[in-house]
Amino acid sequence: MSVNQLKSQRKSIKSSINTFNNRKQAVQRIINNIDNGLDDNVSGVNSEIGKCLTELVQGVKGTSRVTTVCNNLSSLTERYVGSDGCMSSCRGNLSSEVSRCQGQASSLSSQVTSLESQIRSQGGKIYFWE
Repeated sequence: MSVNQLKSQRKSIKSSINTFNNRKQAVQRIINNIDNGLDDNVSGVNSEIGKCLTELVQGVKGTSRVTTVCNNLSSLTERYVGSDGCMSSCRGNLSSEVSRCQGQASSLSSQVTSLESQIRSQGGKIYFWE
C-alpha cells in the first residue's frame, strides 16, 4: 500500500476509535445516572409512601380497610437498583457494552500503531493534525 492509502486507512480507524470512545462515555453516563440518580429517586418515593402510611394509620385507626390499604401501599415500595433483578441485568448489560467499546478502541489503537509503523517504514511522516 502507498503512504497515502495507509494514512487514509489510519484516519478512518482513528474516526472509529473516536466513535467507540464517545459511545463508551455515553453508556458510562447512563450507568452513573442509574447508580446515583435512581437510588435517590427510589428513596424519595419510598419516603413518600412511608409518610402516607403513617398519616393513614394515625388518621384512621382500627378498621380492617385501613389495614388493607396500608398493606397495599407497603407492597408498592420501590426496590433499589441492586435488589431489582431487571435493573441489575440492565446495568450489567451496560457495563458489558462499556467493556466492548473499550476493547474495540484498544484493538483499533493497535491497528493505528501498526499503520504508523508502516507509514514510517515507507519514508512517510505523520503530523499531529492527521
